[in-house]
Amino acid sequence: KNINCPTKYNSSAIDEFLVIFLVAARSKGISYFKKLFTNPVEAGKVSTTDLIYKIYNNSLSAETHGIELELRKNIPAFLNSIKSSQFFINTTISDSKVISDDQIEIFVNGANQSFANQSSSERPIQGQSDLIFNMGYDITLKSRLNIAINYNTFSKRVNSLGFGVAGEEYEMPFNSLNLTTSKTFIDCRSRDCRIYKFTVKVKNILNFF
Repeated sequence: KNINCPTKYNSSAIDEFLVIFLVAARSKGISYFKKLFTNPVEAGKVSTTDLIYKIYNNSLSAETHGIELELRKNIPAFLNSIKSSQFFINTTISDSKVISDDQIEIFVNGANQSFANQSSSERPIQGQSDLIFNMGYDITLKSRLNIAINYNTFSKRVNSLGFGVAGEEYEMPFNSLNLTTSKTFIDCRSRDCRIYKFTVKVKNILNFF
């Protein structure tokens, strides 16, 4: 797929999207944030008579705000073989809005062409969900065996913008349950001890059911 940049592309927007305002207040794992963006860069697709182009375009402005809650709790060892264990929850609830131009201009087939912006003039920021939830449990045994299980999910979010005759693409909510186990071995038979770590990961366990 060809990647094109519009002639009016604001390269300064690539770096951190030029954050103008950020405020965060933390108290016992609770955070509030607010960010304002100038000319945020977003990816979209333009459909022509022969090809579909992936491009990057500057929107006019964007803002997002919300709260984040994080809780971590060390669990007392309920077996003598347990060295440490921890349970955590992290969730973010936010709201965002992007204001876009009615037209975009890109360089196609040797000339600048204008396309109608088929994405909503006011919509959420690309890739941002209104709700993100993560939960996990991590346990380490005295035998240097570590087991971690994590669950995460998110609400519907914009995956790709639509320019020309193409419409917006959305990524639907997805529930993910992942398991990671690792075992550390220490070999001190030589003068210098060597550490070996073997890891096994199982992703998307829920897909098996």
